[in-house]
Amino acid sequence: VYSKQEQVSLQKNGTSYFEFCAWITMSRSQVDDEQNMLIRQIIENILEKDPGAATLRSETTTLESRIRKLKEYFEDKRYLIVFDDMQDLNFWNVIQYALNQNSSTSSKVIITTRDESVANMIGSDHFVSVYRVEPLSLSDALMLFRHKAFQFEKVEYPELNGLSEEFVEKCNRVPLAILAIASHLATKEKTTTEWRKALIQLGSRLQSNHLLDIVNQVMLESYHDLPSHLRRCILYFGLFPEGYFISCMTLIRLWVAGGLVEEKRDSSEEDTSMEELAKQYLAELVCRCLVHVSKVDFDGRPKTCHVYNLMHKLIARICQEQMFCDQVKMKDKTTPSSSNYSKLDSSDPRGLSIIINSDAAAMKRVKNWKKVRSCFVFDDAKKWLVTEEFFSSFMLLSQLDLSNARLDNLPKQVGNLLNLKYLSLRDTNIKSLPESIGNLERLQTLDLKRTQVHELPKEIKNLVKLCHLLAYFIYNQYSDLDRLQGVKV
Repeated sequence: VYSKQEQVSLQKNGTSYFEFCAWITMSRSQVDDEQNMLIRQIIENILEKDPGAATLRSETTTLESRIRKLKEYFEDKRYLIVFDDMQDLNFWNVIQYALNQNSSTSSKVIITTRDESVANMIGSDHFVSVYRVEPLSLSDALMLFRHKAFQFEKVEYPELNGLSEEFVEKCNRVPLAILAIASHLATKEKTTTEWRKALIQLGSRLQSNHLLDIVNQVMLESYHDLPSHLRRCILYFGLFPEGYFISCMTLIRLWVAGGLVEEKRDSSEEDTSMEELAKQYLAELVCRCLVHVSKVDFDGRPKTCHVYNLMHKLIARICQEQMFCDQVKMKDKTTPSSSNYSKLDSSDPRGLSIIINSDAAAMKRVKNWKKVRSCFVFDDAKKWLVTEEFFSSFMLLSQLDLSNARLDNLPKQVGNLLNLKYLSLRDTNIKSLPESIGNLERLQTLDLKRTQVHELPKEIKNLVKLCHLLAYFIYNQYSDLDRLQGVKV
């Protein structure tokens, strides 16, 4: 809620009225280490937009120290922060102390939630206003529906106007339901017969089920409507944590390394590289509204992408059913959480995500990594030590991402991963590569950005299929003077 003076200023200057703006997508479990993760996400947003905020850079990892630094940073600034899809009060009880909401800086925090009790509890504070989002007007609902349902079409279909209104009304004019159903219809044939059949199929669910159940069902049907190669591609989002913004280029290279992209050769056209085909795959998933672009590059190309939380939950369930991947989570350094080692011991997942902090002793208890083909570490930096035994646990591994993991040297056992096609050691403390790296003749991507590697071994010449070698370091990147450190080849 803005004063008249603030409204005039906003109308004139837009978001430039605020010195800092951020949109934070909340994850499902907003407790313990995940609170720390969301605080880090805010800090990363600040550092990206304000490189001079050197005081926020610290080796300390405690939640209290980070909150204190945020409080100092926001002390005299106007900011606008959106926390999208908050489901638990614990995080708000922590973060509100860093945001100085009682100050006179005219800063604003917007929270969206699907839980009315969360809104009521936050709204009990005298400086918080609760706004219940009403359904769209009929005209706005139809505009959203048509924009999504006919996004691939260059002609109009006046014979479908009546059915469009029926779909919108059955969705109660709720944007999320309209978006899901219209995106699903966008891939269907534009005939009254086809649309009437879809309306009948959804009719009973729209009348008897909760709206979110309907959205989930529509998303599931949209997934099954995908060609087989796109179904495999979208399952990769299950390897990443909920609410995670994924680099589009990283995702594309992972698809290629995972063998999900088949090179097509057309005699009438120039050969299309597998990476270009993978970009087309991503563009099609975006067009179907299953994947969403989070950030674009300076030239307008997608830079990062994500899936909505509801879609992520659906993908995670499918991944588990198909044993595509499993997530290893630890509540602390000794106690596994519900999703974990007991299940891993009885199944053979093809993908593995290590999330939050997992200690080496607990990791050793997992015996069935022999069939894992993809392994990703999403761990708080410096918390989990990657050991030599870790590299000896795999036989069929083709993708390994250890970005930000605690890794001081790369064990020679990495040379035994003969199927490896993708290896990321970004933001680790390794200083050199072992000679055994030359054994990885199938390696396509080697990411050494922001490591301490200054020279590559001569065995690098054996990597005859290497397409991407990322190796450099920017010193003093949060000051006015940057210095680029290259790597000797």
